[in-house]
Amino acid sequence: MPECRYTSPRAPLQLDHEMYGWFPIGFTPTGLSVDPDAVKEALKQCITYLEEVIVSFRPPEGKVFLLGFSQGAIMSYMTAFTRPDLLHGVIALSGQLPESAMPEISSPELLKTIPFLVLHGIYDDILPIEKGRAARLWLEQHTLDLTYHEYPVAHQISGVGVTTIRTWLTEHLPR
Repeated sequence: MPECRYTSPRAPLQLDHEMYGWFPIGFTPTGLSVDPDAVKEALKQCITYLEEVIVSFRPPEGKVFLLGFSQGAIMSYMTAFTRPDLLHGVIALSGQLPESAMPEISSPELLKTIPFLVLHGIYDDILPIEKGRAARLWLEQHTLDLTYHEYPVAHQISGVGVTTIRTWLTEHLPR
């Protein structure tokens, strides 16, 4: 999409070989565990990065689209909940709501105006499909523009999902 500029920060923590994250995670028999304080600190880093991008690139209306996969989706949700003024929209891929670190919604009225695209794999073994469905239910109550799709894949982005992202972005770009 030539009318867009892209920037992609690598999350600051190396969790494993070639695996980076915004905050440490633990795998337990009941699912993933996180330190809410580490998540809040990661959110500060993410917001600082976005503010720097906005100053440097001067996007339309001083806002950006935020796309995140897995932990990046969690960071995208948290950014939308705390700093919706920075965003044109959110694309959350194979993620979940920040359950144990759910921030207070800073501006419920502004959050309602942000469009969300949520994609999730039906066979996701890292963040099961129920996480995507729970996010969909929450967003249906708090936003006015939600597009949600499930695909027959695991913890990944399908080729059809990439096409969905492109179409959605094209439809939501500022005029």
